[in-house]
Amino acid sequence: MDQVQSNEEQANEEPGGAIMGLEPGSDARDVGFVGRLFGMLHSPGKSFAVINGKWDWLLVVLLFVVIGFGAMQLQKPYLLPDLQRATLSNIENLKEQLGEEKYEEMREQIETGMKENFDLSPKLFATGILASLIVTVLIGLICWVAGNFIFGGKAKFWQVLTIVACAGIISLVHAYARAGLMAMNGTSYVYLGLGLLKPEPDASFTYYLLRQMEFITMWKVAAMSIALGSLYQIKTAKFAYVLVPIWLLFIAAVAGANLVAGGSIVY
Repeated sequence: MDQVQSNEEQANEEPGGAIMGLEPGSDARDVGFVGRLFGMLHSPGKSFAVINGKWDWLLVVLLFVVIGFGAMQLQKPYLLPDLQRATLSNIENLKEQLGEEKYEEMREQIETGMKENFDLSPKLFATGILASLIVTVLIGLICWVAGNFIFGGKAKFWQVLTIVACAGIISLVHAYARAGLMAMNGTSYVYLGLGLLKPEPDASFTYYLLRQMEFITMWKVAAMSIALGSLYQIKTAKFAYVLVPIWLLFIAAVAGANLVAGGSIVY
């Protein structure tokens, strides 16, 4: 009898901190790398209740960055001209101060620089990977601190990173959906959310804020909250209270920056 109890205890220990105190007989299981890769789309709760792949998060980040560049290239014919137009319009007021020669030189530098930012290159790939890693680790750290030190959980940091990284598949859906809408409408000014309430780019804070409140991004925040709640075995709402304010503060900061940059900032 003691041996049976011992076996049950071992079954409920976390291999690498993975099982998080699941009850004996629970049907939660590790769905594997591919299961986690797509699980965020259809079943974030079941797909992330158990996470055993310690380095899956890093592989997912690298994979999604590569796939994401495909969406960027599809958006390029529509997004680049609009960004250049917005940026050049923003420096138009400096024309008299700079002088004609300096102004034309700045225009050329902006056009060339922005074009280079869309051209595939080793430097661009390295920048994209580094930026994705920084964002993943930063969001993961916030969620891990909240889960372990505020909500009293015991998940491993790499488990939380896996959830944050896998949520990137929803960002890919978002990027390719926008690319499709751009191709259909012939412009980068397309909306998948509250931007529909104020579709005309009027350079106001409200416009810049609403255009970022897209339904697919809201889905991503909700899916991450569900997955983290499942990992920690706590209510989803607790992580929603963490992620939603972070998202709102971020898009408010971007909207404010766009007021200064003339709408040339896109994330």
